[in-house]
Amino acid sequence: MAEPSGKVKRGVSISAKTNEDLVELCETLGVNIHSYMVNEIAKAIQRDRLTLSLTKNQQDTMVNMEKIFEEAMRRAQSDE
Repeated sequence: MAEPSGKVKRGVSISAKTNEDLVELCETLGVNIHSYMVNEIAKAIQRDRLTLSLTKNQQDTMVNMEKIFEEAMRRAQSDE
């Protein structure tokens, strides 16, 4: 459900051990748990989106190269 600010609420469930580790880490770093989780999720999403984008660009490049080679082969065959 989107809030008026344009933000979307998401709920997460984590194990008790992960929660203990999270609390300890955030207390040590002096950061808010919510802020820490939001920032880490954002970093992971950006990293994975970059990987996805690079993969898609490589696939698009290969498709374009294949078309160029096919056209070059057709031209070479028609020149014979």
